[in-house]
Amino acid sequence: MGLSFDCGGQAAISIRLIDFEITDSLGPEILRAAIARDFSSRELSQIGRYLHNGTLTSKAEAVETAHRQFMTKLTELRGIPLADGKPFFDATQGRLNSFAHWAVLLEEISEADLVFTNSVILCADVEMPIYVIARGGITGGLTDNNARSPYQAATMVGLFPILSNAPVFLRERGRIPEDELLDVIATFCMHEMGHFFLRYAEHYDHPHCVHCAPTGLNLYEWHRSIREEGPCALEHRKIRRMGDP
Repeated sequence: MGLSFDCGGQAAISIRLIDFEITDSLGPEILRAAIARDFSSRELSQIGRYLHNGTLTSKAEAVETAHRQFMTKLTELRGIPLADGKPFFDATQGRLNSFAHWAVLLEEISEADLVFTNSVILCADVEMPIYVIARGGITGGLTDNNARSPYQAATMVGLFPILSNAPVFLRERGRIPEDELLDVIATFCMHEMGHFFLRYAEHYDHPHCVHCAPTGLNLYEWHRSIREEGPCALEHRKIRRMGDP
């Protein structure tokens, strides 16, 4: 997933408006507007596939269904207890799970081109695509422009949804066999490397394709499908810079 703003001029101001806190008074309405913005250009059948709901009859119903699912999942994900008993999301350190925080970091970083973290981006933002909406705010990987890099890009991969066996992940993803953990991580990295090296856009309609993000938290099922039934033989659209339409 790429950022739509470069860090400079008016865009540097605009980037501060990407994230919003869902618990603020206007949060639910901003979320509804963000979902409606993404859904406006999508077919109802595609929305239903990502929301695992094949009975949607209108865009308005789809937005309300996604809004309800998002709030439920985000709350559960943020409340996952860590080893010290504290919840995963620390409101006093909310920037650590912020999309804007990681986007700026990737634009500015000069020490590395690829960052692995045992955490993850977990928040609402006004530019969320459908697969982030369907996951309840999880952006598992982010590739963005970086003028300091010889590759002109930088990537982060958040491993928490792969490594954690919290009940929400066991329910939504299933248990990943220990001897396949590294393979699942490698498959997810291949998705991001498609952005990083090949400048592939996000794709939504290629079956068994590593360049289509998982439709939910079903990372293991997604990985197995790609390894067993891929590679994808369809043409993959390229972009010049991350964030291009």
